[in-house]
Amino acid sequence: YNLQQLEEYLHGRYIGARNTRLQTYVNQPENKAILDSLTTLMQSQDLVNYEAYIEALVPELEAKFGQIRRYELSDLQRKTYTAIGGTPHLDDDYTVFGEVVEGIELIDALCAIPTGPNDRPVNDTRMAMTVERVSKKELKERYGYEPPLK
Repeated sequence: YNLQQLEEYLHGRYIGARNTRLQTYVNQPENKAILDSLTTLMQSQDLVNYEAYIEALVPELEAKFGQIRRYELSDLQRKTYTAIGGTPHLDDDYTVFGEVVEGIELIDALCAIPTGPNDRPVNDTRMAMTVERVSKKELKERYGYEPPLK
């Protein structure tokens, strides 16, 4: 991503989450008047007031369905994504850490999988893994890794 694409992508994530909640909200019978107002604004192509009306509903949507995440980049993220890239929608939600000690060819194969929009694989990719419990001594003997002391 370049920085502009990144900000457009993040804004799109917010709009998508907001609109999903909005659709559920306006399709409830007690909110028919809101749906009618939005329909009128859309049909008249008054997109400025249409968008303003929806944004005015955001506090109600959040009260009913939970907070809508607003993705904003910090200065550090802007520098990082400009310099080396990244996957911003994982920020603050996922932590990935570890060290490949054997099977690096699997990582290479994963990196070679064709991706489409949002850097998602074109075809679903399933992966199975096993976790093996080993002693600290065996870890050091096998892989030369010594875990830090607690």
